[in-house]
Amino acid sequence: MYTGWTILIYYGKYLRFMVGHRKMF
Repeated sequence: MYTGWTILIYYGKYLRFMVGHRKMF
């Protein structure tokens, strides 16, 4: 369960990072 939460958090951060870069461009 802990691993699943960690992956979810990392995935969310990665998605937010990609969206932020796309907004910049």
